[in-house]
Amino acid sequence: MFTVLSALALLFASCTNKSAEAENINKPENQESPAIPITSAWYYFTQDETLEVSALKKINSPDEAPRTDFLPWTEAIRVSGLGLMYDPPLFLVNKAGILPAFTIDEEPKIEVKSEFYAKTADGFYKTDVGSLIRLYTNTIFSPVIQDESPSRLLRYNSVNGELLSLITPKTFNLENTSQLSALEFNKKWFTAFKTEKNDHVSFDYFSFFSFEELLKGNYFKISQEEFINASSPIVSDEDGIDKILQQTQKNVKAEFFSEDLNTKQVIFYQNSKNSYKGDFEITASVCEFKAEDKIKALLLETGELFYFEPQTQEWEELKLPKLPENFIYTYFIIKNGAIISAWEEQNFFETGRSGLLVYKIR
Repeated sequence: MFTVLSALALLFASCTNKSAEAENINKPENQESPAIPITSAWYYFTQDETLEVSALKKINSPDEAPRTDFLPWTEAIRVSGLGLMYDPPLFLVNKAGILPAFTIDEEPKIEVKSEFYAKTADGFYKTDVGSLIRLYTNTIFSPVIQDESPSRLLRYNSVNGELLSLITPKTFNLENTSQLSALEFNKKWFTAFKTEKNDHVSFDYFSFFSFEELLKGNYFKISQEEFINASSPIVSDEDGIDKILQQTQKNVKAEFFSEDLNTKQVIFYQNSKNSYKGDFEITASVCEFKAEDKIKALLLETGELFYFEPQTQEWEELKLPKLPENFIYTYFIIKNGAIISAWEEQNFFETGRSGLLVYKIR
């Protein structure tokens, strides 16, 4: 009996070893596990001490971004506008330059612009002479450079990245120290200039039909009332955005961007029964993207993303990763099935750390 059992044991061990050898032979060498797809990526803005080198550095979360001094939002490096008329769309980065939208697998690269260092960059404008960027100086925090206008409109060439100074206060026969404080479009262009001289502040308002006509000297001086009426914010929306804003149960200030618009539009939503009195509790961004099947999306500062799905004709809701306390989401772009959203640390009217989140939504 012992002999039979021993023989069976040897036979079983032999079969087991051969089976293991067969598995080893069939198993490819250096077999790697399937790559896990990247679904999100965090970046923060950084500058050197001279403010002449700006970059985005990768981190695991906003908490990992090095702490920095809080600065007035006009003086801080942060996303301050969008250019949806370009492909790819562009982020305007205050005190740094211009950042094209990128995929989650690409390395973001800022087109550094020295013109931005000493001024505040605010907004792209779609005009008959090309896309313009407004630069101005917050004279409370930044000195005005001698013999240089504190504000101007620059034409941006997306092919070679060049910036050309096109409009200054002298275009309107104003003193060189006047500030271009506002530029709006409502069937025609409206602009406001602020002049500070000997502790006295004055304003001038103008309208014109096109920049080509303006450069020929064809413009009109208008009253403050006419400018205010032409630049008043939108108080309602026909595409269902009101229903989304109502869910916040707060007063909301939203900025609406589209490649069809000459400028961004400001939407004030009043959630109380009282009329709007200039205060709002949270902010939001609304964007319309033609390249992405005409997607329209709304992002609240808290990270709730609502986007209109063309196939279902319904608004879909998605929650972006929760930010640390006192951080908010701001401007965003949706491209290639992902959202690229700016974020920043806030303290009243000051900004600390800032950066971008790339997050797959499809």
